[in-house]
Amino acid sequence: MKVLHKTLFILIATILFLYSCSIQKFIPEDERLYTGASIEMKIDSTVEKTKELEADLETVIRPEPNSK
Repeated sequence: MKVLHKTLFILIATILFLYSCSIQKFIPEDERLYTGASIEMKIDSTVEKTKELEADLETVIRPEPNSK
């Protein structure tokens, strides 16, 4: 009987632990975690080297990795 109670307690504790680590409960409905970004350039004046500008902007929007 003690083994059954201990096993049941461990099972329930594991389920609660795994549920508490879920990030989905903090995300509003129809929202997502960061999935990336895209750049759409609409230039209203003359800009030289647009490809280089776009490459520079791509490096800026990339998020920094998490630290260990």
